[in-house]
Amino acid sequence: MTRRTEMERQEFVVTQVRRALSQTKWNCEANDSMVIRKVTPDMTGGSIAQLCEQMGNAGQLLFSEDYAQPFREFYAQFPQYDLTCNEETLVHALVAEGLGLDADNLAYVAGQPRVAERLVVTQSYAQAAREKAHAEALEAWEKQQAEQYRNEMYGWHETLQKSLFAKHRINTFERDRSLRDEKRRLDATDYQALATEYTRRKEVRRAQSMDPKEYRAEVAISRAANHEPVLQPKMTQALASQYETMPMEWVPRGSLTPITLDRKMLIHIANTDRELFRSLVRRFSAQSVDARLNGVG
Repeated sequence: MTRRTEMERQEFVVTQVRRALSQTKWNCEANDSMVIRKVTPDMTGGSIAQLCEQMGNAGQLLFSEDYAQPFREFYAQFPQYDLTCNEETLVHALVAEGLGLDADNLAYVAGQPRVAERLVVTQSYAQAAREKAHAEALEAWEKQQAEQYRNEMYGWHETLQKSLFAKHRINTFERDRSLRDEKRRLDATDYQALATEYTRRKEVRRAQSMDPKEYRAEVAISRAANHEPVLQPKMTQALASQYETMPMEWVPRGSLTPITLDRKMLIHIANTDRELFRSLVRRFSAQSVDARLNGVG
């Protein structure tokens, strides 16, 4: 009985507050919650109306003939704030500034640092902002890496042309034309192709500089490591249980920034950091990495 009485009392207060405000220049739903907080248990409909008048005259209530439309216009301009929990913060800020409720005033108070720090952004906006920042950082890094690849590979070509010229195998015209052509080719090549070419040529140069015995030993070790015997189903299940589940986002050791382990990123890692790629295979299994490269998982 007590609970029902309490609910009836709450309904009475809400109804009386809405009725009282509807007859004043402060007829705005945003004001309802502010008045309801001030209502005491002993108040009647008449005293609630007097309370609305007192709060309005004291500048504690917002004057507006429309509530929903200004917020719709504001949210269209600032979709990151499209949350009900932000409306009370914005309304209180308007009241404090003595401003009416319209989209321009909402935008003004939302731009104030003391208000902006209390506003909550939508989850989709926050995720989009993180993805945009990650994409921009990756693009900047790829641009820097591409320039390094171009400079180093152009240096290799330049050294070769100087050697050929010194041995009188080409003349000055042929040397300069070859250098111009190589620069144009490198400038027209995108990052992925540059990374693939650079990794391949770097490996060839490293192999050429090795002692033949060391090179044959390394080839043998690499073949043994890449050999995967055919396993029976039970053996495959037992082996799979030793690996971790491959996540979409992963934080490399020594870094605070997560990376997205999608196909593009895995190809990038394979081309630029072989040791990191091998560690991913050891940790998450070759099958998981292959599946992600094929767009599965």
